[in-house]
Amino acid sequence: MTGEAAQPGGMTGEAAQPGGMTGEAAQPGGMTGGTSAVPPLVGLAAGRPGQVRPVSGLATTAMVAMATAALTDLLWAFTPLAAVWSVHEAADRGGQLPAAVLIASHGSVLALMAVTHATAWVFLAVWLLRTAANARVLGLARPSTGLQASAWLVPVFAASAVARASRCRRHRALVWSWWSAWLVGVAALVAGTVLTWPAELRGILARVFDGATVDVDRAGLLLGYQIAGRLPGAVLLLAAAALGAVAVDRVTRAQYQRFDELR
Repeated sequence: MTGEAAQPGGMTGEAAQPGGMTGEAAQPGGMTGGTSAVPPLVGLAAGRPGQVRPVSGLATTAMVAMATAALTDLLWAFTPLAAVWSVHEAADRGGQLPAAVLIASHGSVLALMAVTHATAWVFLAVWLLRTAANARVLGLARPSTGLQASAWLVPVFAASAVARASRCRRHRALVWSWWSAWLVGVAALVAGTVLTWPAELRGILARVFDGATVDVDRAGLLLGYQIAGRLPGAVLLLAAAALGAVAVDRVTRAQYQRFDELR
């Protein structure tokens, strides 16, 4: 044959794509183009047994989980609005309903935060472990027990290593800006929560629990300070989730490009 180089499987013109398709390269998570079923590719790198496994589904799940966790942080920032309603209700009618609403709103949001953050952490760690395993099979990285531990305990180091192995562009700035925003956001949210519980506000809410009336204007002012104190941390965590989604998507795309190059 002339003009075009023979392609795997006897096809010409375009490089064979994962799953035997031609045309566009498989895209991670179906975010652009087609979906990404990667067939078992055993021993792509000589001397490295194993198989490449698809990561697009995990990447999408991890991004959604991070976004959901960040939204619960934002919800926590505005939880004092429920306390504002309880204060007004206690002043107008008294009774036990304001105290019940106060407990239920704070308790349910805290429980939701715990569940969503744990879920995001687990899916991110599993995504990191699978992309790291793919990089080893493809010969792009060496086996490392330390990376497996850091995926669960200190994901920033695992994310940086996986991004580097996958040859993701500007991976260092992207990964470290993501985790810097997350760490500063957590610190700011915790500080904004702890430092906006003065003794005066605790006394007002104790009266609400007793079903007594309180100074509504003063309580509203103090609870407004609570929202203002929590909001910067919540916004930073939203920004961190956005940066994390960009990082996960870029690393996943870069790894799929490596799949194509090594075929």
